[in-house]
Amino acid sequence: MVWCICSCIHKGSINSSVILTKNIGVSVNDGTNPVEGAIVTLTNITDGKTYTCNGTGSAGGCTISNVPYGVYSYGATCTGYENFESTGNYTVGDDSTTLTITMTKTSVSYTHLTLPTSDL
Repeated sequence: MVWCICSCIHKGSINSSVILTKNIGVSVNDGTNPVEGAIVTLTNITDGKTYTCNGTGSAGGCTISNVPYGVYSYGATCTGYENFESTGNYTVGDDSTTLTITMTKTSVSYTHLTLPTSDL
């Protein structure tokens, strides 16, 4: 009976190409406050595949699900903030922690114009 179980396993009944994945928690802030609505993308540096969070919540967080173990570059975009591109890499593995991104608000300057009025 034991021989039959081992024989079935040996003949390929079990898939040996298991891909390990992890759910990655993401936190986006502006240095002080959470950033809501940020789109965060991880890009595998080996095969170029991307994994995306399509918008952080009001607390600045989201989860990117089922990301295969590996090394990734990452970035974030959000209206009202400068685009963020990583200068280093993020490794997805057993010891992966929350990915924290700090974005910078875009600067908007206004010029006050005084227009002459005309006599009607």
